[in-house]
Amino acid sequence: MTELHQRVRAYLTVTFHFSDDQIDQMLPGFFDTLRDHVATLEQAIGGEAGQLARAAHTLKGALLNLGLEPEAAIALELEELGNAGGADPASLTLLVRRLRDHLAMAGL
Repeated sequence: MTELHQRVRAYLTVTFHFSDDQIDQMLPGFFDTLRDHVATLEQAIGGEAGQLARAAHTLKGALLNLGLEPEAAIALELEELGNAGGADPASLTLLVRRLRDHLAMAGL
């Protein structure tokens, strides 16, 4: 089990009192959703700033729902850059890569 899986399991157990069986059933869906949100975020780079901000905001919420605060902080940074508009696509791509590196620990 990866460190990221352990963090999510601990968070879901403490915060929501889910059993191991419940977590085992939910995790694949949660991680599929995260993959989809990251893909949407990547597609938004180079497009409309508002689209990037919305995609980053959605991803941030999904990460926070799993207790992944360091990863959510990266999504927040992307959201703020999207809200500010005019962010350099290369800088955005580096931030997304950093986020992907964090999530890669779970095979995402």
